[in-house]
Amino acid sequence: MAILVLKVIYLVFGLLFVTAFLARGANEIDPGTRNGSIGFKALVFAGVVALWPLLAKRWWLDRQTDPAERRDGSVEARRVGLLRRVHRVVVPVVFILAILILALAFSSKREPATNPVLPSITAGPN
Repeated sequence: MAILVLKVIYLVFGLLFVTAFLARGANEIDPGTRNGSIGFKALVFAGVVALWPLLAKRWWLDRQTDPAERRDGSVEARRVGLLRRVHRVVVPVVFILAILILALAFSSKREPATNPVLPSITAGPN
């Protein structure tokens, strides 16, 4: 019961946050969203509700940054550099894991399941 209450509280805070974030915060974090359509906002709605603590932190930290520093792009350049470094590691790891999972899936040989109660379709009459 307590977990359900916590989930509902999380969802309520997410729904309250999403209204302010889509109206103003998304534009402050990423100027590319300034001309976002209703369709774009509908697509990101669920993600913003689910990830509202991370986005709230990002919005808060972005507002603490000096506006001149934001204008000259140094903050954005650091973010992009960090994302590129992370992607250089994550993308190959995910690719290798996907190949390994597929290889394991295709290499495992399982016997077809048989049901002792039902007769086999291919079996002839007794």
